[in-house]
Amino acid sequence: MKKPLILHPFLFAIFPILFLFVHNRGWITDYSEIILPLAAVLGATVLLFFLLTIILKDSKKAGIIVSLFVILFFFYGHLYEMAYARSIELFPFGRHRYLLPTFGLLFVLGTYFSIRTRKSLRALTNILNVTAFSLVLIPLINLGLYETGSKTVLEKTRQDNEINTISKIPAERPDIYYIILDTYAGSKTLKDIFGYDNSEFTNFLTQKGFYIADKSLSNYGGTTLSLPSSLNMEYLDDALVKDGKPKPENVISLIRNNRVLQFLKSKGYTTVNLGHWWEPTSYNEYADINFQGGRYASEFSRLFLRTTALAPFIQSFLASKTRDGILNMFDILAEIPQKVESPKFVFVHFLAPHSPFVIGANGEEVVKPVDLNKKELGEWKKNAYLNQLIFINKKIKEVINAILEQSKAPPIILIQSDHGPGEAAFRNFSSYYLPGDGKEILYDSITPVNSFRLIFNHYFNASYELLPDRAYEIVESDMKDSYKFIDVTDQVKYD
Repeated sequence: MKKPLILHPFLFAIFPILFLFVHNRGWITDYSEIILPLAAVLGATVLLFFLLTIILKDSKKAGIIVSLFVILFFFYGHLYEMAYARSIELFPFGRHRYLLPTFGLLFVLGTYFSIRTRKSLRALTNILNVTAFSLVLIPLINLGLYETGSKTVLEKTRQDNEINTISKIPAERPDIYYIILDTYAGSKTLKDIFGYDNSEFTNFLTQKGFYIADKSLSNYGGTTLSLPSSLNMEYLDDALVKDGKPKPENVISLIRNNRVLQFLKSKGYTTVNLGHWWEPTSYNEYADINFQGGRYASEFSRLFLRTTALAPFIQSFLASKTRDGILNMFDILAEIPQKVESPKFVFVHFLAPHSPFVIGANGEEVVKPVDLNKKELGEWKKNAYLNQLIFINKKIKEVINAILEQSKAPPIILIQSDHGPGEAAFRNFSSYYLPGDGKEILYDSITPVNSFRLIFNHYFNASYELLPDRAYEIVESDMKDSYKFIDVTDQVKYD
């Protein structure tokens, strides 16, 4: 009788990667992201399969054991997250100390019975082949539908002649730095929620000539909405939202091919993007120059590793590399004033003090403890966020000194957070260094949507109307499966 074709170990191995890739396709712009994970997983699966085939002298048993290992290995992270989310106090199984041995025991038992059985495994092999093939087929079909379907990118209300004719090129074109500190809280939030007085940092900025907008709000409570809005100097259309979330392809387009960058390019500016691991800002094909803090692993690879049984063992490695990337970004930024000719527009997105929390108050490496209960984890996150923010303050001071000392002419510097933390998401941090009489045009409740409208009007004689300073969030509309933005300014504004 002809031996059955054994494909299921290899199909089971590639399924988790394909599923994760398709599920996040909108945020992942390059197919090369999955090449290395696919090659590594397939290579390891092939090697393990042939080694077991040689040892057991039975390819069907070898295939079943390898498939069992692959399923347990790639399902581990998903089950851990689900169990942990259901509260450790009620479900202690959601701890690594219990989950890892349980998975290990299941593998040992499955391997033992596979080896000891005298039954023909032909039918089981065929069933596994069909099951694995069906699993792989589903994400491939979804991927094909996504790629061939309509991927309408939201059309920005931008007119080319608006950029070129309603403004002028000033005799002195100041360098412009737009520095985003992800999830950095406003001073009142730090005092009320974290019990921290941030006046040392804010006093440093004011002494350097910065204006701090004490009553600033983020126009949106999340990065995927806030950055498209501030970089395009406009509020977002309801069409940007699908199933209650921003459409990834639209968000990436709005962030990268933004109106601020295009306006400054038309004025002869060299545009620079400095990013880290978050896909939309890690690289910008529309910028003249790209710097990266260090992408030792892509966002997809990091996400993929967290779904595997390697999750409890890679925390220290990920923390170390993330910390190195943040530090490297500060070093790069401090050198840009001399490395890049003026005039230049520098966009920088620090993914800090946003999680992961990997840096202590003095710059030391921090690794999240494993198996904390919900209360302990919440307290740890609160302290870790604050310590990371304190360190970011120190590095921002160094960078500001470097930029001001090395710049041939006084630059424009915006230091903003895209949003605040947790329940205070709309209360961001916003500060401006505007040379000359720039301070006179600022006001304490200015929001990011008006930042560059005001700057371009003042320094480039543009004629942008200032928009109402409002805050919006996404809610479900009266129409089925439809969402819209509603104004929540009155609920989140400062008293």
